[in-house]
Order: sequence, then structure tokens, then C-alpha cells
Amino acid sequence: MQIPFSPPQISEDAIESVVETLRNGWITTGPKAKQFEENLTSYMGTEGTVCMNSATAALEMTLRLLGIGPGDEVITSAYTYTASASVIDHVGAKIVLVDTQKNLWKWIMNN
Repeated sequence: MQIPFSPPQISEDAIESVVETLRNGWITTGPKAKQFEENLTSYMGTEGTVCMNSATAALEMTLRLLGIGPGDEVITSAYTYTASASVIDHVGAKIVLVDTQKNLWKWIMNN
């Protein structure tokens, strides 16, 4: 079976926005990131939004905000990207790997 190649559709406006951002020196922070945070906050109806540099950083921040740390156990899939487990280690919690399957949540809830 052949899966056809599907090139991304990138508008001229998007290209111009990226070029403008690269030229103004604000790549990871600055006015574009602030505007994105404000737009996302408005869209989500939340009190605020913070851009993170990666999903890994966001996962670690989430665990820390939830108070997860030494003495806690966090369950994650054994078949996943490494960040799913590494962030658990970063906060000092115990990584519990599980093999996922249909309806596994029922077994977890009963044991």
C-alpha cells in the first residue's frame, strides 16, 4: 500500500509572519508569544496562559503544580515517547510502566 505524500499548506501570511519574527530577534519569547498567549487565554476563557518550549516542559510543570514528587507513583504507558516517563523521574516520583490495552482502566480501577 502506498500512502501519498501530502505537502503542508503554508500561506504567504504565515511565511511573512515567520520571517518577521526571525528578523526581529524574538524567537522564543517576545511580542508574538505574548500575543499568542493572550489569544489562547481569550479563546479558552481562562485567567492566563503560559507558552512552554516543549511538551516535556509542560508535562513536568503539570506534575510539579499537582504536587507530584518523591513518594508518589505515576502510571504511564510502556510504549510511548521517553518524555512520558522522564518527567516523572525529573520530579522524583516513581515511574510505573503499564502495557495498555482496551478496557485496561477497568482492571486498574478494580485493583
